Amino acid sequence: FARIAEATDNPDGTVVIIDQPKIVTGVFGSVFYIQEPDRTRGLRIESNASVALGDLVRVAGRLAVSDGERCLRDAEVVKQGSGAAPKPVALRISDIGGSAPDSYTPSIGGTGAYNIGLLVRTMGRVTARGSGWFEITDGSGAVAKVLSSLVLEPGTFVAVTGVASTEASQRLVRTINPSDVTVY
Repeated sequence: FARIAEATDNPDGTVVIIDQPKIVTGVFGSVFYIQEPDRTRGLRIESNASVALGDLVRVAGRLAVSDGERCLRDAEVVKQGSGAAPKPVALRISDIGGSAPDSYTPSIGGTGAYNIGLLVRTMGRVTARGSGWFEITDGSGAVAKVLSSLVLEPGTFVAVTGVASTEASQRLVRTINPSDVTVY
């Protein structure tokens, strides 16, 4: 398949090859994210491959759903070069998720284009916190959990850049490093 959307429009368990290089936008241990250069679709990749932000990769693996998001499991990765991660897409918190793009990809709600797996930027006030996370809301009626090592007080206004994800049907933003959170 040339595009992520074509590859993910298949049943779980299907082995797919995405043969056009995609950009690595976030690395989190044995999970990383890729997205189309035009920022139309992202995808979670479960692999122990050594990749870095901005790498261009081809991937092959078995389609599955992990914690509510589409992914490739047991993925094989071939590096095709490196570049820079694209600019994030700005979203209201209520828009994180988007509509399900096909019958195999779950949705966590939200309106507009499906954006799980994309590099995004959002902002809001901290409403709760815990070890390695805090929650924000922007007045849209939705809340997003932000994975971050920063410890922030409730009421703090922040802008956050990270990969749009999901956890137990909740909106999630996975930051890559502490500089992805700007405190105002």
